[in-house]
Amino acid sequence: MIEYFDWIDGSMQVFLEASKTRRDSMNITTRTQDFEMSDAIDQFVRSRLTKALSRLDDDITAVDVYMKDENGPKGGVDKRVIIRVRQRSRPMFAVDTTAENLYAAVELGVKRTRRVIRRQLRKTRKVARISLRDRLRINDESTIVPS
Repeated sequence: MIEYFDWIDGSMQVFLEASKTRRDSMNITTRTQDFEMSDAIDQFVRSRLTKALSRLDDDITAVDVYMKDENGPKGGVDKRVIIRVRQRSRPMFAVDTTAENLYAAVELGVKRTRRVIRRQLRKTRKVARISLRDRLRINDESTIVPS
């Protein structure tokens, strides 16, 4: 069993090679730690992400989903999901959610991820609109109108 390391939120996470790692057309990678990932969980994560990000996936280069059982068999609010998104012209960001149920944590994480991406796009478009207005205003002021 081979271990490899990954940095998430400034802390080093260890993932075992035995955990399932899969990729598809939108470069969604799912990894688990401290429990075995079933096909149902993998399909659920992929379908939710694909559905939520389908209109926004032009700038998305990769999505990494890390699922972890914090307390193990003790129970409680301990299912942690970290969704890390890499985009072309923007910095990478991560959304961290914790819930009692893994499916609820995935749902909440996907909603938060979509919200962050939409907010970034809105800000980018707003800045582009303002700069376009400024350019047009400068061009209008520089033209000389005969009297």
